[in-house]
Amino acid sequence: VTFQEYTFEGMPALYILANDRCVGNVAAECVMDVRALIAKGRCATINVDKFKNEDKETIYYASIKF
Repeated sequence: VTFQEYTFEGMPALYILANDRCVGNVAAECVMDVRALIAKGRCATINVDKFKNEDKETIYYASIKF
């Protein structure tokens, strides 16, 4: 799991990458906290899961734990 910094609407943002593929973004209100954890070299685990919405489309999402 790696993170890629970028700017969204003039604010710092982070992609969550797994095997060099984007699996999600860090919520805007958490970016600064996550950047601080990254700077401290904290380990992270990622969970990717999916569900079917009302239109029977498969929706993927990721959660991360430090």
